[in-house]
Amino acid sequence: METIIRTPEQEKELFDRTIEVLVRAYLDSALKSGDCTACAVGNIIIANGHDLRKLKNSLDTHWLRYIEMLHRGAYCSADELDYELAIEQINSTGYTSYELHLIERAFERGDNLMLYYKETSDENVSRLLCVVDTLSEILHQDLTVTSSAKKLFCKTLK
Repeated sequence: METIIRTPEQEKELFDRTIEVLVRAYLDSALKSGDCTACAVGNIIIANGHDLRKLKNSLDTHWLRYIEMLHRGAYCSADELDYELAIEQINSTGYTSYELHLIERAFERGDNLMLYYKETSDENVSRLLCVVDTLSEILHQDLTVTSSAKKLFCKTLK
């Protein structure tokens, strides 16, 4: 499995940059579950210079096919996947393919999704709170940083 060695400062910078991307996507109503051009990772990749929105079919996203092949055992033929483009899209984010897999999984079916939904009654906010939890684990952020990030999405948190 690939690894990226980051300093605590680099982890905090990547965390903050990712939260900023997700807040912007949330406020712009650019998040959509089940659409790999509009999910959390899709928005992160778009923010890093890859225009996924021009794709005719969201299944044309090479990053997702690559991640599913590596981390979920999905089959993908060579003519269905541009490996160089997939790796370029993934590397542009500052995350490994496995970390993006974890972020994607959190957005699509996070462990605390129903708990957060009961608190917020907003599906995208619930998904984003799961992503913040995952980002905090990946990037070793403390509870104070995690709480502050969650508050950016929770205007109506009870």
